[in-house]
Amino acid sequence: MEVISVSDKVQQRSKSSKSKAAKKARGGSAIGSSADTPVPDQASLQFEVGEIERALYAQVVKKCGNRHHWEDWANDIAKIANTHIDRIQAILENKDNIAEIAAFEAFAKEIRDDLNNAISDADIIEMLAQHLITKPVFDALFEGYNFTQHNPMSIAMQA
Repeated sequence: MEVISVSDKVQQRSKSSKSKAAKKARGGSAIGSSADTPVPDQASLQFEVGEIERALYAQVVKKCGNRHHWEDWANDIAKIANTHIDRIQAILENKDNIAEIAAFEAFAKEIRDDLNNAISDADIIEMLAQHLITKPVFDALFEGYNFTQHNPMSIAMQA
């Protein structure tokens, strides 16, 4: 059975009889200010791709690869992350890895103390996997600075 609505028989709502000033005042705080505040014209900016933009793009491609490289890399990230997560979990599940388990527990304690007490071990393992994935990217972007050796979170994860 098909139901069809006929809209020309529906009564139209009556239009509000509120004044223009009343509509402007709704939701605003216009007490003590004039109602006729002029709206400034927005200026437009001319942007032309010049020598600087081309040089920046060239450096990004040189340091990080071209767009196609990143698309391929992005497609592999889920597999890479899951591999890192599996490896970290395997290390932590092996009771013979006393030093590694102690380091993880100390790191987890600090993360929970500093960030959020509700962070699970699985979340922390995922953070470590993400760090392993992004470290080479930051090292390439901040060549000569060694970003990951100066960033407090990276230092804690590397320890």
